[in-house]
Amino acid sequence: MVLPRVGIVIAVYNSEEHIEKCIESVLNQTYTNIEMCLVDDGSTDNSGKICDQYASKHSNIKVIHKANEGCSRARLTGINEINSDLIGFVDSDDWIESTMISEMLSNYDKNIDILVGGYVVEDGVVKNPFIRANERLYNSHDGLIEMFKNKHFNWSMCDKLYTRELLLKLNDNDYMCNSYGEDTYKNYHLFLMAKEILYKPIYKYHYVVNYSSMMHKEFNNDRFNIIEIYDQIIKEAKENNNIELLEVIPELLINFGMGCLKEFLSLFDNTDRVFQHYLQLVIKDLRIGICNPQTQLRAEHKIQWLEKSKEERNKIYENKIAELKKNYRNIWLYGAGLIAKELMIVFDRYDIDYSIVVSKRDESISRINNHTVYELMKVKDAIAKEDCFVLAMKKNNVEDVKEILLKQGFYNTEDFGKYSYYYL
Repeated sequence: MVLPRVGIVIAVYNSEEHIEKCIESVLNQTYTNIEMCLVDDGSTDNSGKICDQYASKHSNIKVIHKANEGCSRARLTGINEINSDLIGFVDSDDWIESTMISEMLSNYDKNIDILVGGYVVEDGVVKNPFIRANERLYNSHDGLIEMFKNKHFNWSMCDKLYTRELLLKLNDNDYMCNSYGEDTYKNYHLFLMAKEILYKPIYKYHYVVNYSSMMHKEFNNDRFNIIEIYDQIIKEAKENNNIELLEVIPELLINFGMGCLKEFLSLFDNTDRVFQHYLQLVIKDLRIGICNPQTQLRAEHKIQWLEKSKEERNKIYENKIAELKKNYRNIWLYGAGLIAKELMIVFDRYDIDYSIVVSKRDESISRINNHTVYELMKVKDAIAKEDCFVLAMKKNNVEDVKEILLKQGFYNTEDFGKYSYYYL
């Protein structure tokens, strides 16, 4: 069998700190029948120059420089510039493991329009947000439902390979979508048009969370644009009497709303606007009758949990921080994820001196919010027995971390994760 030509499109915008690692990860693939199109989407830093340098050294790399129009249009430019059998996308601050393409193409045949490999999240530690299942071949309908269940894989376009023919079936207007949810919108239509979808549970795409740029990022109301996308999907599902799709979409909407709320609340900012938007969303779902009773109950419980007043939560933090100052000499914040991000904001507000420590540090997050991130084993000799570790993580990780610390002789721990908006 003739091996298919694979094209990787990378939309690049002001990514000078990460683009080299991204490009190198594609060049280092064990599968060699690959071409790459780097689309410089109007970068104002050195990203474009870095892309040109790589193209001058590698004949399988093409660079396109264009005015800034957003990731979606940049991807379309790449699709039109390369002529590969299969096309995949890598975001410029992410990277892929060396065997990803070869493993995705094992058992491939020409009836398959979409290959799904899955991704992991890298935010100091590498975590798989999905449940690994056995390899499976889906038809269009079953693959679409599985995608929206968000269990084994989801709607990201970056952990998949598509036939070029399938991608070109989307019209130009589909590529005008540059808002939150653009991947959801496109994959909904692509999965509908696909003959077969092959799920390969390899999870070798690394989605890198860049907290150094996120720490002071304001909440973006554009995130709510995804609601319009889901509304359109719901409308089409009702027209086509797709009952299964109507059952899974409401849960996604609720989880999306929860994510927005928790992010916004963690900033200790005005929440009225977000609450009203989200509550209206739930009310709308109830009114049009697409939420089943179980989904309604989950939504009510989540809203009740979040409706605890800010004053109450601030008081908890104030009291706990007073105890830390009184009882311990130095504070070590253990964690580098979302809960840690929230606690950094809180600690900075209360002028707490602290150091960040993790079990294993990735070089991409050597510093967070102007604080150095240390590996436990490299600094353990500098940690006194009377110091305290503030655990900034979800409940299911607390006991494992306590055990790690106990083995090193550290007994003072405070679980702050339980007070975080990200704990639920």
